[in-house]
Amino acid sequence: MRHHFTRALTGWFQGPWPWALLAATRNQYLLPLASPVTALHHFRRNHFALAGVCGLFCDMAFRIHDSVVGGQIIRATEADLPVISNLAGVIWRACYPSIITREQIDYMLARMYALETMRGEIQSQGIRYERLLVGNEFIGFASHGPTEQPAVFKLHKIYLHPDWQGRGLGSLLLQHCEREAGMLGARRLILAVNKRNTKAIATYQRNGFVITESVVTDIGNGFVMDDYIMAKNLP
Repeated sequence: MRHHFTRALTGWFQGPWPWALLAATRNQYLLPLASPVTALHHFRRNHFALAGVCGLFCDMAFRIHDSVVGGQIIRATEADLPVISNLAGVIWRACYPSIITREQIDYMLARMYALETMRGEIQSQGIRYERLLVGNEFIGFASHGPTEQPAVFKLHKIYLHPDWQGRGLGSLLLQHCEREAGMLGARRLILAVNKRNTKAIATYQRNGFVITESVVTDIGNGFVMDDYIMAKNLP
């Protein structure tokens, strides 16, 4: 994460396009500067004199990182739930037939992505949905929220359209959820992943998650979820 952040931030400052950066000075709170080099000089000379500018600068840097990778992540509202449900169907039917049966796919989609179920998660369970877009194209989503354990959040869902996989966008969305959970007080993030979903397991491991236990959950209608629980401590 730090490596990608540094590379993205460096690229932003070295970019050829015209822009203005707001810098803190002793005589003016905010001064538009035409050159990034001049801006950085003023920042260094004034030692980030205003704490508010420091916070703004950090927020801008995270947004730069997301933009360089190519995705935009936006908090979903209840109005977005139908398109999230539809995208889940596309992704599951494309990616899961080698992991679980088509009958179980249909059963779990109907159970997990019914609009009433998703609304209940937002309204009564404190679960947040995030949408990932490239340009105007909606390509992925995630959901996360608190658990009964203090300072432990769960990543309930994270999915990316198969046409966009392998480009770092899944990790981008995952890291966004980690930051959001951390800002809400989480110190540990957990998730469940099917034991046969080796591609997802490898992605989680690359992002610092470790397997903590193996569970088999009866979900009714003769189906089970055969999962690993993975976890990561947050800073």
